[in-house]
Amino acid sequence: MKQETFGRFEVGSCSRSTELQEERELIQNPNLNPGSSSLSSVVNECKKRRPINFCQEEEEERSLKKRRIVQDTTIPEWLVNVMMREEINGYDPKLILAKKLYKSDIDKVQSRLSLPSNQVVTSDFLSEEESRVIYEQSVLKNRTEGLSVVLVDPLLKKHVVDLRKWKMGGNWNYVFVDGWNQVVSTNTFKVGNVYHVWSFRSGGGKLCFALVPPRNSSDSGHGGSSSGLSSR
Repeated sequence: MKQETFGRFEVGSCSRSTELQEERELIQNPNLNPGSSSLSSVVNECKKRRPINFCQEEEEERSLKKRRIVQDTTIPEWLVNVMMREEINGYDPKLILAKKLYKSDIDKVQSRLSLPSNQVVTSDFLSEEESRVIYEQSVLKNRTEGLSVVLVDPLLKKHVVDLRKWKMGGNWNYVFVDGWNQVVSTNTFKVGNVYHVWSFRSGGGKLCFALVPPRNSSDSGHGGSSSGLSSR
C-alpha cells in the first residue's frame, strides 16, 4: 500500500504488521497489562498511523466558508424595499459586516457604533474623495467632522450620522458617531443582537448605510414593510 509522509505522521492505513504485533503480544502474554509501556507504545504507534485525510477536511472547510459567504451576501428583501423607495432610489448595495452589538455599542456615554476592520467583508465602499475626508479627520486631525452619511435603522427611520475611523486596540476601525445616540434612543437594541450592516448609494450618489434586521424577524420594527420609511 502506498504511504505518504505528512510531517511526523504517515498518511494511509494503519500498518497491518503493527496490528499483528499487538495481537501477538497479547496472545503470547495474556497477563500483559493493557496500561504497560510496551503495549501502550504499540497502541500509540497505531494511533499515529491512522488515516489522516487533511486534504478532504480542508476542502470541506473551504466549501462551508464559500457557502456562508454566498448566503450572507445575498441582498435581503428588506434592503431592496428600502432602496426602492422613491425618495432614496438606491443602488450599489454592499455588505459591510455582520455586527454583533456589545454593551459599549449602545452605551450613550460611548456614543458610537464600532465596525471592526478585521470583520469588514467589503472594503471598497468609499469613493476616493470620501476616503480622503475620513483620513483628514481621523489621521491628520485637520477636520472637526468626519463623513456625513445616512443610516437607515431597523425601524426604517433615516438618521444622519458621522462616519469616522478610530484607533481601537491597535486597529483602525470605522465608527458611526454624531447622531448614533439618536439611533439608540429610537430603537430597542439589546446586547447580543446581530444586524447586517450594508452600504448603498442614493439616487444622488450620497453614501448610505442600513442596519438590516434578521430575516426571520416578524414584528413591524424588525423586518416589516418599508412603507413607513421616514427621516429623523
